[in-house]
Amino acid sequence: MNMKDKFAAIANIIDVRLATVFKSAFESDRHPLFHVVPPLEINTELKALTLRGGKRLRPALMVAAYELFNDEALDDCALLDAACAMEALQSYFLIHDDIMDGDTVRRNGPSVHASLQQKTGDAALGLHLGILAGDLAAALHEWILARLDCDAAIRTRVQRIFSRMHMDVVLGQALDLQGNASPEDIVLRKTASYTTIGPLCLGAALGGATDSDLAHMAELARPLGIAFQYRDDLIGVFGDEKVAGKPVGSDLKNGKQTLLLTDTLAHLEAANRAALLSLIEAAPQSSDAVTGAMEIIDRSGARARCEHRIDKLFSTVAAHLQTLAAREPGKSFLLWLARLMAYREM
Repeated sequence: MNMKDKFAAIANIIDVRLATVFKSAFESDRHPLFHVVPPLEINTELKALTLRGGKRLRPALMVAAYELFNDEALDDCALLDAACAMEALQSYFLIHDDIMDGDTVRRNGPSVHASLQQKTGDAALGLHLGILAGDLAAALHEWILARLDCDAAIRTRVQRIFSRMHMDVVLGQALDLQGNASPEDIVLRKTASYTTIGPLCLGAALGGATDSDLAHMAELARPLGIAFQYRDDLIGVFGDEKVAGKPVGSDLKNGKQTLLLTDTLAHLEAANRAALLSLIEAAPQSSDAVTGAMEIIDRSGARARCEHRIDKLFSTVAAHLQTLAAREPGKSFLLWLARLMAYREM
């Protein structure tokens, strides 16, 4: 099986397993201390978002990391369920992120709070229900992790990594909102923590990696997470909405201090810097303002500098992977995934 087919196979397996998880959690689970889960719209919206698209990069990274230290990753039910927990966590972050950013599109469909607003006909109620849908996703990933079919010591280890990863993302989001940290520090906490560091360390832990192995995985994961965010920034400004899965230019409209924007501002003369800031700080912003901001960013050379930075980060990841004492096919698959994340090329 080639890498592209393997990636697709993992996505299919996770999609099927996620559907089973939702059925079990929301329909079949009968806890002796609690009532059954009521059939609410927040359940439906959470399930719809989680099963609607998503490349399943994080589960694939977990599989690759597992295979660095063990065989037959796709036969390990604990690994597959942990990957489903990762997808539930991802849904939780996406739902709350869309609320904070005011985005109404996610994964080429309505964001959860926007859909709930439309269904209820009440903007405030839809927003509040959206927050609860995100909270429900967080509860779901805890429910999944508590049921992992593996050795108790491994389960505890996984839960500790998972909870710290969760905390790191929340702290990164807080730093982002307050604007009192460097963009790269925010990216390491808000993006790399659950996009590369967490998935790779969780997969490796389930595969039997040592503490020393996990430290090596984290070192490899950090530059990959930053490269992934650089690419996301570029797609968010210059890409196709179908690729981004949300409106292109939304980061500019929300005035996010992305790596791309920070680089642009650092290389602009005063007049152009003031012009760019006036465009992205305008409220409400017009399409012309966003287009004007995109043109200034492109003319600044930031696009080319970001591409160069991605190249260097990918080279660091590849070099680190070559020195890692690990097994095939995990190394080859992880290198392929790293290239996919940095360049979005299959």
